[in-house]
Amino acid sequence: MEEKNRMKTLAGIAGRLTEAKDKREKSNKILEAIEIIDKYDYLQKAFKYIILNNKSNNNPYHNLNHLLTVMKYCHLGAISEKITDEKELRELLIAAIFHDVNHSGGKKTDDINIKNSKKSIKDFVESQEVDVDLEVINEILDATQYPYVIEGKSLNKRQAIIRDADLMQVFEYNWIHQNILGLSTELNMNFLDFVQPQRKFLDSVEFNTKWGNEIKKEMWKGVIKQYEMFERACNIKLNNE
Repeated sequence: MEEKNRMKTLAGIAGRLTEAKDKREKSNKILEAIEIIDKYDYLQKAFKYIILNNKSNNNPYHNLNHLLTVMKYCHLGAISEKITDEKELRELLIAAIFHDVNHSGGKKTDDINIKNSKKSIKDFVESQEVDVDLEVINEILDATQYPYVIEGKSLNKRQAIIRDADLMQVFEYNWIHQNILGLSTELNMNFLDFVQPQRKFLDSVEFNTKWGNEIKKEMWKGVIKQYEMFERACNIKLNNE
């Protein structure tokens, strides 16, 4: 009986340890965009609106994939930077998922692209009666205009999060297709000619939040290493032509 009770106790301890481990893994897991959308009814409505109305869903770079990627990282950034107020989170995530809606794909300057995004958000918020402050969302969006019109040191917390998230497309598995092929196409540049300026851009990247800098410290060497592999592959192709 004593041995049976001991085994039962050990089994209970093991079960609690496994449960705690599962909770830790779950809390540390980066949710994918569709999982985040599923958590919030306003994001479900926003996603449907964008699918039906966004003229740039299929752009080479500023497309639906980019909108969802930035929204995903904004959600992670909000958790890391301890944004707990529901309305503040709602404004950030709506700004993120709309930040490049109706983007011109390189045909117009970014101030025009930002105006298009703001117009779409206004239409969505008013038609769906979403509880947000449009002026605040517009301020968040302004942080994404490139070349930057707001200095990094002047960004508030949510502006800093969305700017950092907007740079994190390079962490995705499809970065060659999305970042290199996509951006070079929108800029009307040869795929291979775009390699050098993109490397210079990566070398100059600065993050604005503690969260962003922690991710950079952990992952940026890997990004550059992969890019160096990509450069070697391109050089091989060029030498064989």
